[in-house]
Amino acid sequence: MNFHQIEKYLLIDIIGAILFKIVLDCSYISFVEPMYDYKGFYLDFDLIKYTLGWMVYLLLFMLLYRHKNHLLSMTLFISFLILIVPTITLFSLRNESYGDFYAIVLPYALMLLGIATQRVRIYYLPYGKQIAIGIAMLMVGIVFFHYLRIVGFDHINFDLSKVYELRGSDIGKASEAGIYGYLNSWVTKVFNIFLIAIALLRRKYFLVFLFVSIQILLFGFSGHKSVLFSLVLLVGLFFVDKIKHQTTVILYGSIALVALALLYFQLLGELMLPSILIRRAFFVPADLNYIYFDFFSSTDFIYWSHSILKNIFTYPYETMPVYVIGDFLGYPEMAANTGIFGTGYMHFGILGILLYLFVATLLINLVQQLHTLPYWVINAVVLMPFISIFLSADLPTALLTHGLFVSIILLYLYSSPHQKERYS
Repeated sequence: MNFHQIEKYLLIDIIGAILFKIVLDCSYISFVEPMYDYKGFYLDFDLIKYTLGWMVYLLLFMLLYRHKNHLLSMTLFISFLILIVPTITLFSLRNESYGDFYAIVLPYALMLLGIATQRVRIYYLPYGKQIAIGIAMLMVGIVFFHYLRIVGFDHINFDLSKVYELRGSDIGKASEAGIYGYLNSWVTKVFNIFLIAIALLRRKYFLVFLFVSIQILLFGFSGHKSVLFSLVLLVGLFFVDKIKHQTTVILYGSIALVALALLYFQLLGELMLPSILIRRAFFVPADLNYIYFDFFSSTDFIYWSHSILKNIFTYPYETMPVYVIGDFLGYPEMAANTGIFGTGYMHFGILGILLYLFVATLLINLVQQLHTLPYWVINAVVLMPFISIFLSADLPTALLTHGLFVSIILLYLYSSPHQKERYS
């Protein structure tokens, strides 16, 4: 590709970035604020902050664009559009504080600067491919037969409107008890997705059918919509990988998604679909970060006292942090999950955010070394766990419960060359 082609696609992506923010801002003004003002999505426009927001947005976009050829480029762009852009929108349209805004965008910029653009030599384990496949198949088998034993076909459910009934039932709770609270998540988000991806890569279509069928059954057994979403995401990544300019597809696809959801609301007046696609997907994660900042700026930090440092520090609340914030919002039973910005601040203020983003940068750089697999395979396996880091989980939780650590180990093993190849 020559210089003029690169310049052309950069201009197209910059235009797409500008259009996306305009559409997202309009969706907040015309839909989110009028319909959900009672939930804290009010309008308090500030021109200076709006101008500053645009400057920061374009700067961060250009920093991010440096990594458009990174193995995790799709993951990075998706997390940027879902979290960072709405954070900038709320900063100006809801008149959030400068301190809270800088506590998110400055560490995020440091993370982008710290992401490596070069690969280094890495040493692999012998027979890593066989080990990865064997572990994945073993874990899938254990969890599948566990669900079959506890839930069974008598209670299996494929109705999206009834998933919470299954999860809240005694059978649903029993299926998640003990170590299966980890194994179920690892299998549905990592191990089985990995097996589907490898079967697609090798063009073993019977195995693709088998593992896809297992994934659908696991959704019916578990009642977790993320099980289906992981499958849809894998299929989307598989087809998007065949397109040269993936960032362009992500940008303009996101514009179309928000614009069509907004048009759907304007024409039909229906709330559910635009609420999920606009308010829930884009603005709730950013809103929760600001809420965590608001709450823990007026109370003591918790210093990981409910988890890894519970033997050193005393946890000051009776319920888990997600329910503490839910109660703060007036919904005691709501689990107000957020990612590394809100939880990092909750633990240790701005230093907690910097620490978490430093670890996230190390993990991103580690994945960048796994260059023997196609982009779409790597993103299919790690995207959901990585997205949880930014949107919905404390870092230790994302590493363990959401399977980020497991996904990186699995990809590392499978990236090893065959025995006849040289190791480097």
